[in-house]
Order: sequence, then structure tokens, then C-alpha cells
Amino acid sequence: MGFFTFTLLVFMGKICNSMSFGAVFNFVSELYPTHLRGTGIGVGSSFARIGGFLAPQVLKLGGLNPLLPSFFIGVISFVGAVVRY
Repeated sequence: MGFFTFTLLVFMGKICNSMSFGAVFNFVSELYPTHLRGTGIGVGSSFARIGGFLAPQVLKLGGLNPLLPSFFIGVISFVGAVVRY
């Protein structure tokens, strides 16, 4: 894959990510009752920032054991599903 193709794919991914974030942010804010909307959005944004901060560190777990990144992501997903329901 050439440099131009790679760069194009990265920018397309970033654009799609930004567009979906805007859509989800507006949609989810309407799910909360009016008196809790600010708090709900604030908590969600805080966890999103924490996840963005920790995500690159997950790749470093692969240096210890190649299965650790997949295991870690699976555990976090499972915990999120349990908390949701």
C-alpha cells in the first residue's frame, strides 16, 4: 500500500469517526431526561476521554503476551455489557 493510499484511508477514517461522534452525541443527549442531560453528557464525555487516553496503552500489553490486548478489550466489553443490563 502506497503512502498516498494509506494517508487517504487515515483521513477518511478520521472524517467518518468525527461525523459519527457528532451524530451519536446529539442522539444520546436526547435520551436523558432534561434535568439529567448535562450530567449524563458530562459523565459520558469523561469516560470517552479516559478510554481515548488508555487505548494506546492496550497495544503495549502485546509486548508481554500477544493475547493480552484481545483479552483486555474483551473483558472491558463484557463489563460494559453487564453494567448496561
